Amino acid sequence: MNVCVLVPCFNEERYLPEFIKGLKRQSILQEDGVRVIFLIIDGGSQDGSRGLLEALSKDFEILQLIDNPERFVSNGLNAGIEYGLNWGADYFVRMDLHAEYPDYYISELVARSTAQSKSGVNLGNYGGVVDTVAPDSSLKAAIIAKALASRFGVGGSLFRVGTSKIQSVDTVPFGCFPRKVFLEVGRFDTELIRNQDDEFNGRLKNAGYDILLDPGIVVKYFPRADFSRLGRMFYQYGYFKPFVNKKLGQPAAYRQFAPPILVVSLLFSFLMVGFTVLPLFLLLGAYCSFCVAFYLVDVRSSSCRGVRAMSLAVQSLAVVHLSYGSGYCVGQVRSLVGMGSGVVGSSR
Repeated sequence: MNVCVLVPCFNEERYLPEFIKGLKRQSILQEDGVRVIFLIIDGGSQDGSRGLLEALSKDFEILQLIDNPERFVSNGLNAGIEYGLNWGADYFVRMDLHAEYPDYYISELVARSTAQSKSGVNLGNYGGVVDTVAPDSSLKAAIIAKALASRFGVGGSLFRVGTSKIQSVDTVPFGCFPRKVFLEVGRFDTELIRNQDDEFNGRLKNAGYDILLDPGIVVKYFPRADFSRLGRMFYQYGYFKPFVNKKLGQPAAYRQFAPPILVVSLLFSFLMVGFTVLPLFLLLGAYCSFCVAFYLVDVRSSSCRGVRAMSLAVQSLAVVHLSYGSGYCVGQVRSLVGMGSGVVGSSR
C-alpha cells in the first residue's frame, strides 16, 4: 500500500520543526508493506521556511519539497495529487502545519478508511474532529480558540464542536482520500482560495461518495491568535461560500445565513438612525446578550474570567461573525451578477 501525505506550506517557519518531528513519529512508518511519502508543497515562502525544509529533507528522504508558484492552496494540492498519482499512491492524506497530530493519525485514517470501504461504504473522505487550542499563552489566543470551538462562534459544524459517533457529514478537515476519487471526481477548484475543501467534498457527495467523521481521531488545531488575521481568514471563508454553493448547485446550510443576516440587519439599522434608533439598539442589545451568553457558558467556566475576558469574548465573536457575514454579502452579490470570484487576500 502506498500513502501520499499532502501538506501545503507558506511562511510556516514557526511550525515546521515540530511538525516534521511529528511526521517522523507517525506509526505508519513502522508498518510492513506500506510506503509513505510526505509532500511539503511550498507556495514561495518568504521567511526561513524554504531553507529549513531543504535542510530537514536531507536526513528524511521520504520528505519531498514541491514548488507551488501560484501560491494558492488549491493549486498546491493539485500539484501534490499529480505527483502522488504518478508515484502510485493508493491513499492521499491531507495535513496542515497549524495542527498537531497523534502518532497513530495516518495509520488509523488509512486503516479505518480501508475497513469502511471493505464493508460496502462508497467512501470518498474520512476524517476526525478538531480540538482547537490556543497557539500561545495569551488571554486573547485562549478566547479566540474557544470561539472557534463553540456553537456560539461556528454554529453546528460537527468537526469543530464534536460528536459522539462516527457519522456521515458534508465535510471533514485533514481527511483521507482513496486514489479513485481524484481520478473520477477531479481535482480541487483553483478559483477558490478558501473553501476549496467544502467544494471538493460537495462534489464527492454529489457523485455518490460518503464522507465520514470519526470522533475517535482528534487533531489539535492552532488558530490565528490576532484579530486582523482571524478577520481576514473569515472574510475569505464568507466571500467564497456563495461561489461554492453556485458551483455545487445547492443552497448553504441554514447556519451560514446567520452572519450575513446580522450584517445586513446592522446596515439597515444604521440607515434608520435618522428616523429612529430603536432597531439599532434592539439589535445591538440582542447580539451583546448572545456574546455574554458565550462568555458565561464557554469562557467563564474555564480560567478565563473578568472584564477583559468578557470584552475579548465579545470582540472574538464579532470579528468572526462580521467578517464572515461581510464577505458572504460581497461574494453573494458578485455571484448573482455573474462576476468571477477574483482573488481576495493571500492564500494564508
